[in-house]
Amino acid sequence: TSLALAFVLSGGSQIAMGDWPTEPASPLFVGPINNAFDERAGIRSGADGSIWFAWQEAYCQGDLLLQRVGIDAELLAPMGLTIQDDPTCGFHLEPAMAVIGESIVVSRTRSSLLDTPVQRYSQQGSALWTPAFSVDEVLVLETLAAMDNGDTLIISQGWDTIYVDRIDPQGEQVWAEQLSFPVPGGANFDVVRFVPDDVGGGYLFWEDPATYIRHMHAMRITSDGQTAWASTVPIVDVQLPQRGTSRHTHSEMVSDGHGGAIIVYTEGFEQGTSPAAMYMQRIMPDGALAFPMPGIHVSTDFDRQFHVDLERDPVSNDVLITWLNGFFDGVEVRAQRMTITGDRLWGDEGVEIRP
Repeated sequence: TSLALAFVLSGGSQIAMGDWPTEPASPLFVGPINNAFDERAGIRSGADGSIWFAWQEAYCQGDLLLQRVGIDAELLAPMGLTIQDDPTCGFHLEPAMAVIGESIVVSRTRSSLLDTPVQRYSQQGSALWTPAFSVDEVLVLETLAAMDNGDTLIISQGWDTIYVDRIDPQGEQVWAEQLSFPVPGGANFDVVRFVPDDVGGGYLFWEDPATYIRHMHAMRITSDGQTAWASTVPIVDVQLPQRGTSRHTHSEMVSDGHGGAIIVYTEGFEQGTSPAAMYMQRIMPDGALAFPMPGIHVSTDFDRQFHVDLERDPVSNDVLITWLNGFFDGVEVRAQRMTITGDRLWGDEGVEIRP
């Protein structure tokens, strides 16, 4: 199964370590994957130009594997490094990963922090936290986030509550107490992203399902482990005319470069070949939304718009958005450039990248 231009996970043979392949038919072998229809590998870039991979070896029971590919194609281990056993069957999720300098913090998404500690690994594969991070209660890992000063946020769920721990590079707690706050939608939710706010804290975004659609909420946390707002902030509602977010694709968030965050999502309620528009929203440091719900159209084409990728230009602060546009045989790759104030710079429908 292809992961990227020069990397694959497969059952095939490996090339010699230290050699970049020159033929597309013989890509670099990163490691094995068995009995899976969707690899869901996590891929992160390192500060030294390396690439980190983490993936569940099998759809039903196996191991969580870690691989690092150096700039000269050297591998951490020929078949990947086994870092956790995976007793689950049916959970085939992208692992939680956070790159800290030349090291990485990694664990299975939705694993129990009581039974499956979170560990930080060096570029040689050595465990750096002694002991690894764990808790004394049943909490489920949602995601990890790297902070600019080298700390790691470990974000977990316990029933209808989000928990956040801040861990320093040596594996010690930074905050005197674990941060926790309730979510309004009950226990069925997924943390989508953490976006730093440039002053040591940041924004947590999560989605919880309604009937065929999803709510989206946010909370800002401070550098000293407090919630910055009195209550969670809804990014999009599910009450008409707002249609929630789509259950068939993901949402994306990035910093706006001014202490807030940009959100791009596909609206819900789509059925069959009905249109599903994509919107941009911006949340400010005080929790206010820059645009009335549901936000600003990324494209006025109003076709089915899915699988967004989002980046911010650090010079202009414009956001660069790419997505799949259309349905089945008519799908094309399109792109849009928008200012953080909501102006579409590449025309009302964006530009076609690939038909």
